[in-house]
Amino acid sequence: MLVEGGAAIHGSFLQAKAFDQVIVYLAPKLIGGQTAPSAIGGAGIRHLADVPELSIVHVDNLGDDIKITAIPKER
Repeated sequence: MLVEGGAAIHGSFLQAKAFDQVIVYLAPKLIGGQTAPSAIGGAGIRHLADVPELSIVHVDNLGDDIKITAIPKER
């Protein structure tokens, strides 16, 4: 299943560890500020030890953008 949602949906899948693969697209633009939206919402993860670790399996250049494909390390 492909999940292309907003921050709340991404946060829900991350919290439930209900993903097999993560694909992130990065553009060479910096957007910041305290009220800037994040790609992952929800309550967050309280302890760094509980963060799902990823292994990067592929990186592609798409023009000026970068596509990063990663999978959970425990697989």
